[in-house]
Amino acid sequence: MSPVSSVPSADSAAALAHFSASLSFETHCNGATRAAIRLAQLGRPVKVMIGGITGWLDEGFQLAIADEKLPRCDSPAVD
Repeated sequence: MSPVSSVPSADSAAALAHFSASLSFETHCNGATRAAIRLAQLGRPVKVMIGGITGWLDEGFQLAIADEKLPRCDSPAVD
C-alpha cells in the first residue's frame, strides 16, 4: 500500500505540485465529493471512498498512528 498523505486544500495545482502526476488520490469524509471533483478538474486521478473511515475498515484495511497498527473495530474484545 502506498503512503497516505493529507492534502488540506487542493484549490490549486501548486498545492499538488510535490505529488507525482500519476498518483491516485482517494477522498473521504465531509467534502469528499467536492474534493474529488476539484482534483479531477486539476487532471488528477481520484476516487471517493464511500463510507469514510468505516468503509476503509470494511474493505479490510488497517488504521495506523505513527507506526502502530490499531485493531479493527469488529475485533473481539480482550478481557
